[in-house]
Amino acid sequence: ILTAVITAQVSNPYYEPIYCEGVAIGRTLSGVTLQGVMAQVIPPFQFRYVSVYVNNPSIDRFATGYANVGCRFLRY
Repeated sequence: ILTAVITAQVSNPYYEPIYCEGVAIGRTLSGVTLQGVMAQVIPPFQFRYVSVYVNNPSIDRFATGYANVGCRFLRY
């Protein structure tokens, strides 16, 4: 499947904030690799995205892609 966006969504279902780091990586049909990153504190019951987009999907779309987010509580 060819696409114009690689994305991951993370949500915080807890009553305390969490810290998340994520990456989205995609390689276009012409061989260009694009990467998007995020590092954010997510408040309770909120969500965030990490995404990477191609500029002109009618000319060059993603052939492969990967997105991942890892989170932890802010406790000491």
